[in-house]
Amino acid sequence: MKPISIIVLLVCIITLTACSVKQPSDRLCISDEYTITEAPAFSFSADIPDDAVALTETGSDCILYEQGDYEILQEVFASENAEDGLKRITGKSMEELSVLCLSSFPQEEYRFSWTAAGESGDLTCCGVMLYDGSTCYSLTFQCPSSLENRYRNVFYHMMSNVRLEPV
Repeated sequence: MKPISIIVLLVCIITLTACSVKQPSDRLCISDEYTITEAPAFSFSADIPDDAVALTETGSDCILYEQGDYEILQEVFASENAEDGLKRITGKSMEELSVLCLSSFPQEEYRFSWTAAGESGDLTCCGVMLYDGSTCYSLTFQCPSSLENRYRNVFYHMMSNVRLEPV
């Protein structure tokens, strides 16, 4: 009798499980869009003065240096085009800036300047941005407008000596 009851029990288990009422799951599925960004093709370096102190961690994509009278910001970020990169750096469109576009290989070089209002008066800002088709490499400076003549040569030297090295 035992083997027959075991067989009947197995047949019931196999056939009746398909007849159960299915309920929707109470679990939530959350998905985030994750886009893989390409690593920059170049490393960006500049001749930062020795008396400028890094306020952020070196080796990151954004480094802020302060010298006392002026600030230097070195950034590396992805951008669809050079105009968007300039807008991110300055907050102004290309038409609102004084932009000099230099063509060089393997990237485009843009030099630009603008003025801004600071906490203690007007600021003079200038910078250089290199664009390789997908990534912007920028070095910008800002100082009080009254000190612009004192540091003009320092800024010019730094902008002239930015380098991209293949990674």
